[in-house]
Amino acid sequence: MNKNGASFMATEAAFKKQAGTIEKLLKGIKKLLAKEFLWIFAIVLVSFPMTLIHYYLLTKYGAVGLLNALHEIFEDSGLFLGLYSLNVIGLYFSRTLLGAIKTLSKAKK
Repeated sequence: MNKNGASFMATEAAFKKQAGTIEKLLKGIKKLLAKEFLWIFAIVLVSFPMTLIHYYLLTKYGAVGLLNALHEIFEDSGLFLGLYSLNVIGLYFSRTLLGAIKTLSKAKK
């Protein structure tokens, strides 16, 4: 085998190794996106009953000044949709924060 043939074989092996690395990376990304989608789906489902509870408590027992301020803040979208958005954002932020703490605690071990 001549020098060019050996060089070609080494290059081909390097390409196959890189392709395997890229495939593993893509599998990891797909798994991460699937988990994130399931978290978002769960958060959207859990936020609805929480919003119902918050809406009931605010309309039943909330101060008039607080309700007026909330209606001014959520003027176009409505109080329920505004509370729902806040619940979704709050739950997602909490999940992200707990995930970061878990990651940092694993790194220290």
